[in-house]
Amino acid sequence: QSDPAALASLRRFTAAPYTSWNSPDSLGSSSPIFANYTFKVVLYHIPPFVIIEDKEAANGDPGNMNSTRTPGNGMLSGLTIDFIVEIGAKLGCKFEFLYPCKKAAHLATNVCPDTDFRSSAAALTIVKGGVESLLYYGTSATFCSDYRCFAAGALKVSESVIRDFFPTHPYMEKGFKIVVKAQEAPIGFMSWAGPFDLNLWIVVLCEVVFVAFIFMITEGYGTNPGLPQNKVGQFLDSFYWSLTILLAVADKAPTTHAGRTLVMTQLFFTLLLIAVYTGNLISFLLNKPLLSPMDRFQDATEETAEKFGKWKFCVPQIQTTVGSWLDLQERLNDGIEFERMQELDLVDCMRKVYLGEADVTFYDEPVLLYRMNSFYNRGQCGFPGGFCSDAAQTDETSCYCPSKDNVGRCLPTTNTWTSVEGNLITRGEMFNPFGYALVFRKGTVTDYMAFGQATQYIKEQHFIDRLEKLWIPQLKGMSCSAGSNTLVTLGLENMQGMIVMTAAIASVGLAIGLLEHFISTCVKIFPCCECLEKVMVDIEAELEYAHDHAARGDHTNDGAKRILKEEKVEEDEEDEEDE
Repeated sequence: QSDPAALASLRRFTAAPYTSWNSPDSLGSSSPIFANYTFKVVLYHIPPFVIIEDKEAANGDPGNMNSTRTPGNGMLSGLTIDFIVEIGAKLGCKFEFLYPCKKAAHLATNVCPDTDFRSSAAALTIVKGGVESLLYYGTSATFCSDYRCFAAGALKVSESVIRDFFPTHPYMEKGFKIVVKAQEAPIGFMSWAGPFDLNLWIVVLCEVVFVAFIFMITEGYGTNPGLPQNKVGQFLDSFYWSLTILLAVADKAPTTHAGRTLVMTQLFFTLLLIAVYTGNLISFLLNKPLLSPMDRFQDATEETAEKFGKWKFCVPQIQTTVGSWLDLQERLNDGIEFERMQELDLVDCMRKVYLGEADVTFYDEPVLLYRMNSFYNRGQCGFPGGFCSDAAQTDETSCYCPSKDNVGRCLPTTNTWTSVEGNLITRGEMFNPFGYALVFRKGTVTDYMAFGQATQYIKEQHFIDRLEKLWIPQLKGMSCSAGSNTLVTLGLENMQGMIVMTAAIASVGLAIGLLEHFISTCVKIFPCCECLEKVMVDIEAELEYAHDHAARGDHTNDGAKRILKEEKVEEDEEDEEDE
């Protein structure tokens, strides 16, 4: 009482009655506390939350003054509409629905403009009241004088909303997501190896080399006639043996139990490898990898990001939160200035991204997914995709032939088809998380508290989860209506790398064969090539010794030494006879 400043501060607050609702799970009795009450709800068109039929009022009733559009007759629908109907059943209240439509604009054009019925700001203006709210149909000086009105759609709980209104507890939490156009990955020299990552190919090669060394240990100590005694030649032969097993055409047979076990293991590895590669190859052909210019919003703000660049953003004028978020990021990140282009609505921005005139746009994830599904359903996707000048036609064939005569001939048309390559996709994690709420006029009535309590109860009953599954499509479940029905087949460009590699390896084999042929011819023609002849004779002798070794059945190093010793004795005897 002795502090005038404190008293002045207390006078800024007005006493208001507290409105509370008891849920069926609470200790107190649950009752429809708003029985016989009617709340005015100001909507704005934002699928999938609110879908207003005949929103342009071509059939009359601009702003829905006469309540010709209701959830009951299907002319008002969407996730938020279903939620409002459910919360009305819990609280026992009824609703009258309006949507923004300025009188002057409608009288001038006989339609309600997009800038009105799609605008959340217009819906909030009507609920807030004042002179500007009187510009819209369905309002008057006494509109919402009892404070029983609220705005609904996809209204986010923000600082300005909390300052000027009474928002309820959020009934759904979401965030922004970026939308970019993805293109198919270009076919490269090594496309045939695409089903396996580079690291996996390296592991396979290392496995072949490792098995080759094991073959040298288990089969290379004189027991296998197919392996030479020279260690370099023995490794090369072992590597060739291991590789041919991997290709299911083994050229040698093991002679030891350890070798047989190793061959069986390698064959099992081959079986798995071929099965995995073949399965991945089919998936690789049917689902070609897509490349996108951006993977997350930070690619436009963080210089260390892999795809950092000066990306062009499309900013919808009606959805003001997009521009506000970019302004905030420019203030927070010194030196960052986004390149922007303005369009009227989010759909217009998504079309600019699809046409390649903008790199990226972003907005609430549920709205983006719903709009993207419309693009997919209308054939504005695929490789190739596109769109017709007649929006009713969704493919190139029907675009040029929308109707036929009695004998099945296409009637003349002025339609044109624009071919576009690419798919709209969302990328990255959600950012700037927020909650959607019903927004009440601020005043002495606290009905929003009861609505908030009912909202929390409905969420706990998983009703919102069911609405999400019903109204919000998922990207993985979208299919392009312009998709081809033809089988996916390999082309020359897919296999060019394998063909070139095969040709290169065959060329190496051809070069070795020509060298051997040259040496053989040289020995026969030129006497000076006796040294080469002796080398070839020694090679042939080693092969004969190995064959004799196998025929005698002596599979030990000692046996091999005895054979070599006997051969040495025979050579010495021949030399003595010659002398």
